[in-house]
Amino acid sequence: MCFKMKKLVKGRAFDTEDEYIKDMDGDMKNNFRYFQENYKILSRYLNGKLLDAGCGIGILALFYDNSKYVGLDVSKKFIKYARAKHPKAKFIVHNLNEKLPFKNKEFDTSIILWALHHIKNYDLVIKELKRVSKKVVIGEIFYKFTFLGLFFPVINRIGNTYVKFFRDGELGKSIDLPKWKTSLPSYGLFKKMEINIQEYFFKPKLVIIKSR
Repeated sequence: MCFKMKKLVKGRAFDTEDEYIKDMDGDMKNNFRYFQENYKILSRYLNGKLLDAGCGIGILALFYDNSKYVGLDVSKKFIKYARAKHPKAKFIVHNLNEKLPFKNKEFDTSIILWALHHIKNYDLVIKELKRVSKKVVIGEIFYKFTFLGLFFPVINRIGNTYVKFFRDGELGKSIDLPKWKTSLPSYGLFKKMEINIQEYFFKPKLVIIKSR
């Protein structure tokens, strides 16, 4: 989770693309270990041909069969990086605000991790993912206390950006994911404090939607 107010692309809040790639590379040991913990749960719900929507630099491709994997992201730099790291996987530059370039039920599973809160028309994104796949897996950061929802419009106005985290249960029944482990090797005292504060107010969870 990141509260910097630099715009990655229109409609999304994050570090710049170069900063994000540098940060992910610089902390890859921790990022990999955390994702590995998540994948123990994720793997129960992922099967067959997989669409990774908002794939970023393609971390999920480290774990999934690349011959059955397709990653989408709006960032050309992220896709370029992902293609270099995972030459056997397929990556496509695509804006999730637009109709997906796939046939109905072309995928067995689609997944969108840590990206839906940057998309205003998130309901339309979910509808498209349901159209192109038999099952949709959503990984999001859900907030625990209702009053936190009041802050997102203020953050968007100040930062001239868009971010909307979801109240637990807003997208459907959720499944807990592992917490950030503050014992991970390169985390100093302040990083551990930041994570502990975040985890008091927010919780990473999965939502599984079976499409018709």
